[in-house]
Amino acid sequence: MKKLPQLVQFARLEVVWNDAQVTEGGLNIAVYLKEYKTCVRKTLGYYIGTKEDTILIAETDDRLAGNWHNEPLDVERINAIPVGMITELNVLS
Repeated sequence: MKKLPQLVQFARLEVVWNDAQVTEGGLNIAVYLKEYKTCVRKTLGYYIGTKEDTILIAETDDRLAGNWHNEPLDVERINAIPVGMITELNVLS
């Protein structure tokens, strides 16, 4: 998936994406190639926006909680997912 559909801020989303990975230690390329499996992630959250080909999804919508700074866009913990890593995106009702 290279292009996102038109999304409304704070829409509830389900995003399936392939996560980047890193190996531990050195000189283990043969073992890594043999045992490699794609790390598929599924993230649920609130759409905050996009920036530099990255979708921003908040874990919690705190706008109505009134326990932060009473800002109109209060959220908790934002996950930034590169659009090029997204394989599926669903808007939840």
